[in-house]
Amino acid sequence: MNVRERIKQAHTCEVIVMTEAEADAGLYRGCGPALARFNDGNLAELYYPVHDVTCQSTIHTTANDATSQAVKWLERAENNHPTDEIWLVMCSCYELCEPRSISTRDAAALAKMGRVIGEELQNSGTWG
Repeated sequence: MNVRERIKQAHTCEVIVMTEAEADAGLYRGCGPALARFNDGNLAELYYPVHDVTCQSTIHTTANDATSQAVKWLERAENNHPTDEIWLVMCSCYELCEPRSISTRDAAALAKMGRVIGEELQNSGTWG
């Protein structure tokens, strides 16, 4: 199965609804931006760059660190699982919202990931 086949139009955006098995697998750790790796159309891994970053002295430094770590995760996923699909998503209540295919060869998708990470950090309220 292809991930595109799982994308449905909800009221406000496109979503991928997690299956019961995917929800029970313990991959979902709450809302926020994530990189979702799919194997044969099934969710295999979620990486949350904002959840996994250590807050630095400035939002700029933290956003750069989170984005850099996300690119490294993406590179490892592409190298270790070359046939899998990776998507940038916004996790919300076991739905993967606003899915966008992403790879290290897609500058526009990488730029969007950096922007989404920065916006999530800004909206967290940590930096006023």
